Amino acid sequence: MIFSDLDRKITEINQLIAYTLEDINVVFFHDSNLVKPDFKNQEFSFYRLISFLYATYFETGKIGLKIILSTLTEEQTNKLKKHKQTVNNFRTKLQHNLDPKKNTRNEVIQNQLMEASKKACGKLIPSSEEEWGKCSAWLINESYDILIIISSTLEKITDKPDNSARFKQNWLLTSVNEIDGHHFDRSVEKYVKFLNIDDFSVVDYRNKNLHKWRKYVRDIYSGTNVLTEIDRIVQSSIIRDFIHMLPLTLSDLDDDIIFTNETFTKIYTYMDRVNNEVPQSKSELIENIKEYLLAGSE
Repeated sequence: MIFSDLDRKITEINQLIAYTLEDINVVFFHDSNLVKPDFKNQEFSFYRLISFLYATYFETGKIGLKIILSTLTEEQTNKLKKHKQTVNNFRTKLQHNLDPKKNTRNEVIQNQLMEASKKACGKLIPSSEEEWGKCSAWLINESYDILIIISSTLEKITDKPDNSARFKQNWLLTSVNEIDGHHFDRSVEKYVKFLNIDDFSVVDYRNKNLHKWRKYVRDIYSGTNVLTEIDRIVQSSIIRDFIHMLPLTLSDLDDDIIFTNETFTKIYTYMDRVNNEVPQSKSELIENIKEYLLAGSE
């Protein structure tokens, strides 16, 4: 396997994603302006190979890999994660001052890299041109296997119309940083109708939260339907903003208080008032409620 095979497979993957999404302008891996390795100097070329692969997985193909992750098998997912971690570790080692004496993380990274080097070239620390060349060849083979997984997954997605439609929707929504606001508006309208809120503006509420909601979608997206993720995010915001959550429940008071309708109303009104004034812990609120009820009975 040679480096040009990676370039060829990346081109094929970009063709597959354009076909799947029916848009010739869509790519899975965006272009990179990094200088590619020429392998005239093996050690230097290894550095360039690491930079290229890091950009491929963590920059130019970041969104595509994030979206396709949920369609992979557990074995494929683990293989991808392990490979990305190896690339990231090498980049950390080669471009930063990695001192294993400073912290456990640095020590773990260095140990993982030595194990990878031993597997690739037979040495814990490569030093000769031959050894660096073997490390590059091993990494190129691993990378090619990952690209094969991606291309075969895209091929399978087109086999079933439902899978293809879902993938297309997820891609279109998450491949842009600015998810259109109307996707959030539908969820706001869905949940706010259950609340009695005067002069509520869906657009104003969406604009107030839009930046944060978009960030949540990008950060926590796990491969499920994107509209479902949006719905959950909006629901959580509305509960937070409009449904009063008190720091304790009736069961917390059950050992200390005999409840009647009148007592329940008094307790809730009291909790609502004092917790709004100065938020209290559960134990503080229980003690204050008991004092409040005792004072009222005297």
